Amino acid sequence: MEPERSLDKWTSGEAYERWMGRWSRLLADKFLSWLNIPAAARWLDVCCGSGVVTQAIVEHCSLATVSAIDASPEQIAFARVHCSSPHVRYEVADAMALPFDDACFDVAVSGLGLNFVLQPERALHEVRRVTRSGGTIAAYVWDYAQGARFLREFWDAASELN
Repeated sequence: MEPERSLDKWTSGEAYERWMGRWSRLLADKFLSWLNIPAAARWLDVCCGSGVVTQAIVEHCSLATVSAIDASPEQIAFARVHCSSPHVRYEVADAMALPFDDACFDVAVSGLGLNFVLQPERALHEVRRVTRSGGTIAAYVWDYAQGARFLREFWDAASELN
């Protein structure tokens, strides 16, 4: 019998959705609008988590397919239920060892995920390997180096209210 895993707000899709989902959706929509990818692209969503970016791709981009990977089985299970589409294939996979052939994607993205990868440089090497020459690779993470201002403002407001 497998030992019970301790789930936190980062590995559990349900907890992540309550904690960060609304912020993640706002970022995903702006990110995809900024990318402005042509129709019928083959997308890879690396560290897809609960499927926020994947869902935004399906809703706002004229796409062919999305392969969405995450290391957390709980996140993938949540995404399959809450962000399903015939155009999306979810898979539990390690961003540092992507299970795809070379140059098989037109676009590879990661929204708020690379800071959870032990060796992000290795993951980026893998992303480059699976993205075709001339394709698009783009990612965004929270700005922890500058104090994650949105969190500071949240906690300041919460302190004032309570």
